[in-house]
Amino acid sequence: MPTPAPLQGFVQTDLSTHEAWKQLTLEKPMAAALMHQLVVLADKDNYVAASHNALAELMGVSKISIRRAMETLREGNWVQVLQVGSSGTVNVYAINSHVAWRKNRDGLRYATVRGT
Repeated sequence: MPTPAPLQGFVQTDLSTHEAWKQLTLEKPMAAALMHQLVVLADKDNYVAASHNALAELMGVSKISIRRAMETLREGNWVQVLQVGSSGTVNVYAINSHVAWRKNRDGLRYATVRGT
């Protein structure tokens, strides 16, 4: 896996989601850590394309840990999972725009996932 570029820019969260993220950290630490990793990897439109294998390698955990954590994030509406291709080995993860975003708030009308 290539060495990631130095972190640049900023990430925003709203306060109520930040508090929910704290609770996720206490209850499901792997899911919270994966959410942080996805936010770091996300493009300006809140998308990440990656396989479970790549995420597991990047985070130094097992593929099953990633799968379980991703299911927690999906069920909690933290991310939406979009399958790429027929095999499903690579997915696009759309980060809920009410969880975290990397562009101006006024551009959120173009986000795929909205909070409930």
